Amino acid sequence: FVLTAALVTWAWGSLREPSFIHDEAAYRLQADIFSSFRLSAEPPPLPEFFEQYHVLLTPRLAPKYPPGHALLLVPGVWLGWPGLVPVLLHGLAAALLFSLARRLAGPWVALLAWLLWLSAPLLNLWRATYLSQSTSTALWMLAAWLLLRWWEEGRPRDLVGLALCVAWVAITRPLTAVALAVPAGLVVLSGSWRRRAGLPLLAAASAGLAVLSILPAWSAAVTGDWRTLPY
Repeated sequence: FVLTAALVTWAWGSLREPSFIHDEAAYRLQADIFSSFRLSAEPPPLPEFFEQYHVLLTPRLAPKYPPGHALLLVPGVWLGWPGLVPVLLHGLAAALLFSLARRLAGPWVALLAWLLWLSAPLLNLWRATYLSQSTSTALWMLAAWLLLRWWEEGRPRDLVGLALCVAWVAITRPLTAVALAVPAGLVVLSGSWRRRAGLPLLAAASAGLAVLSILPAWSAAVTGDWRTLPY
């Protein structure tokens, strides 16, 4: 965790770097709006002069991306270090990757997996950015870690945590959530049937739905209709 977070910070330069990609700028704007306890902002008086990629100007000013990533960026915005949360998320993803690989294949395989993941050129293209992959990667790894622990030990809290992770990926990168939810859901259904654990499964589903309820509230605040996603 510490080594990865330190390397990402060093590569980025600081925790206050500007955004250089259109998507980054949209996420930063979204986090700024959320940090003021609003889901959208007042539209500019002359919208045609304020057009920006991935941002809606009418009927409200709001980036069109799902809100999960920007919501996690808010603490860093409050502290004046907008890059803090992405750095911590990459550190968390690295720690979970190492933990999973060590548990399944031993410490040397875990070390190799971490080194390959850390040095992968494609990943380094977005690691030092405000892009939402930092959130989806960390949550995916946490979901895998919780799934393995639940499969081995059967603790309901791990299943609830897994549902929260999948749901938060769904309000961050929906198609990524589908790729995560389908195999994880099959494992959970199989394990729940084997354990006759209907009540924990219901609790996990309720937790996931609570997170997903953020989407209609956000849609209503941006488009005026909870059924119309800004995206």
